[in-house]
Amino acid sequence: MSGKTIRSIFLFVFFSIFLTTHCHSAAGPRLVIKEKTHDAGEILEGGIIEHSFTVSNKGDEILSINKVRPG
Repeated sequence: MSGKTIRSIFLFVFFSIFLTTHCHSAAGPRLVIKEKTHDAGEILEGGIIEHSFTVSNKGDEILSINKVRPG
């Protein structure tokens, strides 16, 4: 291989790695929910179910949750 070819391959790999590592780290809030569903099993009619989901903000800005819709 010529020096130009090796240099071109090196630059391609370098910029690919640079773009992959820097473009995916967007700033802002980042909602993380470890457990997204919960199976409560069989419940008798009129039974009350309680379960807590842990919500974390792994971003670098304030996370604001404005609407929650249980399914």
